[in-house]
Amino acid sequence: MTMTADALHVPDPPAVPGLTFRTGGDPSDYAVLARLLTVTHAADGIDEVVTPEGLAVEYGEDDDFDAARDLLVAAVDGDPVAFGVGVRVRRGRLLALETRGAVLPEWRHRGIGTALHRALRARLIREAASDPRDGPRELRSYAMDTEASDRALYDQEGYVPIRFGFE
Repeated sequence: MTMTADALHVPDPPAVPGLTFRTGGDPSDYAVLARLLTVTHAADGIDEVVTPEGLAVEYGEDDDFDAARDLLVAAVDGDPVAFGVGVRVRRGRLLALETRGAVLPEWRHRGIGTALHRALRARLIREAASDPRDGPRELRSYAMDTEASDRALYDQEGYVPIRFGFE
């Protein structure tokens, strides 16, 4: 199902001709995510090849993940160029509202990643407000030291490092 930015309530969608957003849940999504992650990792100096089978195991065994709710894919003229994932994860008493994603290098710095991040974050905040579990809530995301675009996005959005990872 392809939706426009307005249908998904993507805040301030960038003015990129042909840009659409859709939710996840299509059987081909693991292949799409694997390709996007492998290309973006290579561009960011991360030596990791991601496979659809590996993602199916990672996400398929995660009780907190529902692709139709937690995955957003951005496409330009029908070709996927970015994705974002937003999940609520219990970590001890903490309810972590975690986001992550990837944007193909040639589509970075156009606002696509920011739009995905903000849409996912807004949904997580709404869900956390009505989540009956007690305990603190915390917004979290992840970026390796070489992922300069991700780190810049998180800085722009007011995130602060709490732990460091190096490749």
